[in-house]
Amino acid sequence: MPVIRISQQTWERLKTYATPLEHTANDVVNIALDALEVARRKRLHVASQSTGAPLPKRKSARSKRGERLSQKKFRAPLLDTLFRLGGKAYSREIRKAIEHLVAPMLRAADYELVSNDQPRWWNAICSVRNDLIKEGLFRNDSERGIWELSKRGFTFVRAHADDGPARRPAGQRALQRKQRQTRLKSRA
Repeated sequence: MPVIRISQQTWERLKTYATPLEHTANDVVNIALDALEVARRKRLHVASQSTGAPLPKRKSARSKRGERLSQKKFRAPLLDTLFRLGGKAYSREIRKAIEHLVAPMLRAADYELVSNDQPRWWNAICSVRNDLIKEGLFRNDSERGIWELSKRGFTFVRAHADDGPARRPAGQRALQRKQRQTRLKSRA
């Protein structure tokens, strides 16, 4: 194992980030390197030479409300997309399907990354989903990662369908069969 020498000042800084009897100097260096890698992924400016001062905090460059699409505009596309996917689908499938639908409406501010490293438009859709759960249009007891219309949600979408008579959800049986097979494999 290589031996490195550090100044007393750096040693004191390392000790401020360590929990006594829990972290070694190596642990604290790894914590610092992890933070550096996260900062680089988020494209934050990282000083190449340390001044001993703490790094500046990232300024929030939140866009103004008029520059991004209102959450209300995502409600109908989300309901329609989930209905067309059979009323139940994985969030990644919904994201892929709805992205093409809402792309013409999105503005530059909607593509900004928010604190969870997701685009603002997807974060807004997730918020709309939570609102729909509260309203009873989405189920709140679905498996993790699966979004599902409730019976009330199916009724609502059929009643508000723009293209006349209620459409039959496409692929509902195939999706349920696929999900059942996945559950059986995970139990084995």
